[in-house]
Amino acid sequence: MPSGKSKALRARAPEVRSTETVGLRPRGPRNLVLRFLHVASVYGSRSVRRPFACARRRRIAVADTGVRALLEEKTSVFAREKNGERVDFDLKGRVAIVTGGNRGIGRAVANALAAEGTELAIAARDMRLLERVACDLRAKHGVRVLPISYDSRDRAQVDRMVAQTAEEFGRIDILVNNGAPAGGGGTRMEELTDEYLMEGNLDPKVMGYFRCLRAVVPYMREQGFGRIVNVAGVAARQAFAIPGAMRNAAVTAMGKAASFDLGSDGITVTTVHPGSVYDEDVVGGWGRATSLDMANVVTFLSSPRAACLTGEAIAVASGHSG
Repeated sequence: MPSGKSKALRARAPEVRSTETVGLRPRGPRNLVLRFLHVASVYGSRSVRRPFACARRRRIAVADTGVRALLEEKTSVFAREKNGERVDFDLKGRVAIVTGGNRGIGRAVANALAAEGTELAIAARDMRLLERVACDLRAKHGVRVLPISYDSRDRAQVDRMVAQTAEEFGRIDILVNNGAPAGGGGTRMEELTDEYLMEGNLDPKVMGYFRCLRAVVPYMREQGFGRIVNVAGVAARQAFAIPGAMRNAAVTAMGKAASFDLGSDGITVTTVHPGSVYDEDVVGGWGRATSLDMANVVTFLSSPRAACLTGEAIAVASGHSG
């Protein structure tokens, strides 16, 4: 004579097996995430399928409507658009410092972050141009923008810039290291002087980036979250000019080492290598990268969506990455 418990299990079994209940077609799940879960539960390794096997044995309807809604949200995160809505990178209310934010790639990045609701400090040496860009960003996106004049070669100025940002906004979530003078051009070996390499290339870019990184880390450690994106260059991967290779390869190595030190504190460090970038507010294509292409990549890397990306270097060079 079956027990009352067995009767109850048999009574509930059809409800759990029903494709209407779990939201699956008779032939399998509708999307790739559910298909993976379905296949893993049947054929996967023991570590993968065990939770799903246990769920079936206990007659637990794992594809509850709430769980299904969560899975559908996760699968749509990286779609460009869904039902005519923008993808939310969860950047609203975050605070970012963008160095070199008054022109070119830096200005495009600042604009893209502001469009996501990020509050900004844009830093460079030309205060007049910074104020003009800040005014444009406020009018266009309705976010707070703080222009700060600084020189990356001076540690005191870097520390003051970071402290001023923290005082104004109360936190620092993102650092985009982009403020370095143009350099890295080719010249004959015997013409390379110590002054040109150190003062014109390594100090403003490598050490300048490091000074900014070092200054923001205490704030990010305290809040348990941070995104640091270093803009280097494809010269790090190409055998072209010694100054460009030295300074961009050094930035890449610094980011890799910093990611190891900071990862346990919820801080990611990534490097982006632009190639020849056209300063245009349009998406480029093969052989033609634009500042908007760079801004799109940096915006993603600056977001909580990029939690698993750290220590990596990504080329945005339309196929010409070396």
